[in-house]
Amino acid sequence: EPSQPSSGAPVERIAVKTGGKVLLIPVEELDWCEAEGNYVVLHAGTRKPMLRETLGQVEQWLDPRRFVRVHRSLLVNVDRIRELEPDVDKGWVVVLRDGTRLRLSPGRKAAVEALLRQSF
Repeated sequence: EPSQPSSGAPVERIAVKTGGKVLLIPVEELDWCEAEGNYVVLHAGTRKPMLRETLGQVEQWLDPRRFVRVHRSLLVNVDRIRELEPDVDKGWVVVLRDGTRLRLSPGRKAAVEALLRQSF
């Protein structure tokens, strides 16, 4: 059964079972999420708890105006994006405030542009 509410409204925190405890990660602390096998790694500052869920499921919990899929396996908090840098082969790299560099899939560029209301 799902560990999060299934109502249409975005969740405000994500519950992660870790070491017998349940860690609550406020959504505003989420920097980015990364699919890794059957898990999703939630990057929230220095914390990187793993959630046994698909990235698609996590994406459904989050507000689509705040989180954007930049790659098949990456979901980013738009508020954390510092800049977009050109990459090889006309691609782009999303640079976060903390310096993290994430590749932007060409097919995801339009979604990022729509969210930023900017073309690049």
